Amino acid sequence: MTYCVPGVRVQARFDRTQNSACQTFADCRSGVCANTPNGAFCQQDCSNDSHCGGAEACMGTLLDEQQQLAVRVCGGLGGTVPNGTICDPNGNNNCRAGLCDNTTNRCQPLCCKSGDCPQGLRCNPTRVVGNQIWGLCGAADIQLGPAGIGDACGADSECRSGWCLGGVCSDLCCTDSDCGRGRCRPYNLGTEQEPALVNACQ
Repeated sequence: MTYCVPGVRVQARFDRTQNSACQTFADCRSGVCANTPNGAFCQQDCSNDSHCGGAEACMGTLLDEQQQLAVRVCGGLGGTVPNGTICDPNGNNNCRAGLCDNTTNRCQPLCCKSGDCPQGLRCNPTRVVGNQIWGLCGAADIQLGPAGIGDACGADSECRSGWCLGGVCSDLCCTDSDCGRGRCRPYNLGTEQEPALVNACQ
């Protein structure tokens, strides 16, 4: 889950741009200071490829294994295998986005919403490490219906996204503009004791 907060709330400046040298996350505008073979540099955060300007891919990378912290960044920190290539979800893969989708057994792109995905796929909430969940394009586990975001529903199968939330078709999202008449808000897919938050249209 991602959202905007004032730098003063976390007592940090966040003033260095992409590819600037950094020592901690608080140095970077994106909040991501990642190690590379040439040292630590600020990386542009993202949720899908469109956030990277078209020249780079949005890739997942493990930032801190001990704290189970992974981030999504633009650039060359992920793999080189193109989306659509067969992969093993349970093995080592070199997928472009850093993840192998277990519903298609293929490398798939990261996504904000189902509209970001290739035809026939939807944006599935996917656990990456710990309780972190990202959107990853993949197949639906049910037959999808025609209802769009904000339309009334009684079951997941009535919605194009495959997600009926509180009697209304929902979807994963990054901003309010992904949600039509609704708002993009945090939603807990986990429990109160072990929350697993995503951004969802509500």
